[in-house]
Amino acid sequence: MVVQLLIGSLLIVLTVVIHATTFDLIVVKLPTFARGLMKKYGAAGGAVVLSIVVLEIFAAHTVEIWLWAMVYNLIGERNHGF
Repeated sequence: MVVQLLIGSLLIVLTVVIHATTFDLIVVKLPTFARGLMKKYGAAGGAVVLSIVVLEIFAAHTVEIWLWAMVYNLIGERNHGF
């Protein structure tokens, strides 16, 4: 049981790190890029920025899902009937 708790804790920490990195990119790095886009293209630039944010969050979730799936696969916890 201790091993399962350690594996689960490690996965949660990795998930939080992925989320934190993603939100760092969105909150810290994207605004400079966004200002330039919106200044040059106006509302269309804003739409591009919003699309980038949505795709970045989607990509982070995809990485997290694959991480959890790989670990489940490695430890043999998968549904063989699915």
